[in-house]
Amino acid sequence: MATVWLLAVGTLLAAGATTTGVVAGVLLLAACAPFTLLNLCVPSLLLAFWERRARRSTTLAA
Repeated sequence: MATVWLLAVGTLLAAGATTTGVVAGVLLLAACAPFTLLNLCVPSLLLAFWERRARRSTTLAA
């Protein structure tokens, strides 16, 4: 999703829609900054949660 957004920002800026391109770029930066600064990986967090939940289910079933 971010790749498509970045391409859209580049296209807007290249087409001369400077204000719209800058606004879209700032929004992209705001959306990505927390994940980059906090080293947060959503897929990794979801997989770890899934593994803990699966492990708990097998423990309860035994």
